[in-house]
Amino acid sequence: MNIDKSPTFDLGLSYKGKHGSLSYNMYDKDQGDLSRFDVQLGGGAWVVFKDQLRFQVGYKAGMLNLSNTSGSKCKNNALSVSVGYVF
Repeated sequence: MNIDKSPTFDLGLSYKGKHGSLSYNMYDKDQGDLSRFDVQLGGGAWVVFKDQLRFQVGYKAGMLNLSNTSGSKCKNNALSVSVGYVF
């Protein structure tokens, strides 16, 4: 079993959403007003079986408030589970 603990620096290039027939650009000040930059802290662990299959679980917690609107909070937290083939 291997363990990973590392910070991640994220810079959003595009964040588009849709609600019905309306489209939104969440980084636009008039539509979503979210910050493009985030710092996440977290970790994960993985196990390799028979030198070929890798099972991995990780979690990253956003440290910054992404919302530029006063009185609201938006954080980017992510749980990931993956299976990989090592060759």
